[in-house]
Formats: sequence, structure tokens, C-alpha cells
Amino acid sequence: MNSSIKQFCQSFTIPCGFTDEESQVYTNAAMTDILEMTAESSQVLDVFHAHEEVMRDKKLPLSLLSTLPGGDKPSPQPWRFDFLPRFDEKNVYQGAFFYAQPFLFLSPLEYIEGDPLIPLI
Repeated sequence: MNSSIKQFCQSFTIPCGFTDEESQVYTNAAMTDILEMTAESSQVLDVFHAHEEVMRDKKLPLSLLSTLPGGDKPSPQPWRFDFLPRFDEKNVYQGAFFYAQPFLFLSPLEYIEGDPLIPLI
């Protein structure tokens, strides 16, 4: 992954990252903090990798809702992760740009009855 993309990612204050065409992951400090809160947080990237081929082939974004526990909060903070495929001028897949934002619209009942990782395709 070239250094200009890494610098671009580092300039954001929102949690974000990139993958390259070989699915190597690069994240800024804010995203690293989110993904390292618990070992379970790595499941977000596992789900992304499981759906990456479909995202690449259909040229569609992928959104995930994560309600995995994290940090020292008594209840988990839901996060929405959006993955956007990147293509070069020849329409060759170059990886994905992704970012996360707190998801504020999940009720406790939805959390209790739901799956901790919900693809929002």
C-alpha cells in the first residue's frame, strides 16, 4: 500500500482504514483503538473478509453493525462499519476504504435478541 494512502488515512480523526488488493489491513490510531478493545472485535474484519469477494465482484459497499463488547463500559457500544470498494482507472479492485461510527439507534431488546454482527448489505 503506498504511503500517500497511509498519510490520507492518518489525517482523518474518524476511525478508518484501508485494505489493499491482497486484503492486508491498514488502520489509523482511532480505528486501531476500536478493533483492539477486545479479541472479539477482530470478528468485524473476519466478516468483511468473508464478504469481500461479493463486494468486489458486485462493486457494492458492505455495512456491518457490531454490538461486540468493548472497553470498560457496562454495556457494549454498537458500531457501524462501512466498507467501500476501491477500483483503479482500469476497474481493477484495489482494496477497500472503511470507517466506523457509533450506532445510536439500537434498542436493548434488539441487542438481547440479535446477532452481535449484522451484515447490512
